Amino acid sequence: MNKPSMIDQRKYVWDYFTVHASQRLTTFNFYLVISILLVTGICTTFKSDLYNPHIGFALAFTLSFLSFIFWKLDERNREVIGIAEQALMLIEKDLGPDGQNGEPHFLQIFNREKYQTDKLREIKNNRFWKNHLCYSDCFRFVFRTFGWGGVALSFLQVVMFIENT
Repeated sequence: MNKPSMIDQRKYVWDYFTVHASQRLTTFNFYLVISILLVTGICTTFKSDLYNPHIGFALAFTLSFLSFIFWKLDERNREVIGIAEQALMLIEKDLGPDGQNGEPHFLQIFNREKYQTDKLREIKNNRFWKNHLCYSDCFRFVFRTFGWGGVALSFLQVVMFIENT
């Protein structure tokens, strides 16, 4: 059996990468829609004419639970994307030698992006918003915000229920 050509290998890995990268963004968008709907429902349960702490607690708990599940799904998506990125970086190495000072040249897109990202991440600033953040950092921030927000809203629903009984 013949070994696949470099172009065939690259296409195979690229297709794998695009499927999982697209899946990651689609999953995150779906998570945002569900979370916003849950937060809207939770806020509605605080209105005096619709006050229902049982439903509010259930929705807040669901928000926290789904935040955890989607975070774990994102971690898995990130792993498989990383595998594809490593394969693409290996294929790119055959495109030619690195540029100056070990910096990958412009045709080595994935290698160059990793090199530049690593350099940017080395620069630390006391103001976290000035640090270089990747997709994973931003996604984790959103998952944690909604997840811990759901926990806080669950406790608030319990406290309000106790006070009203």
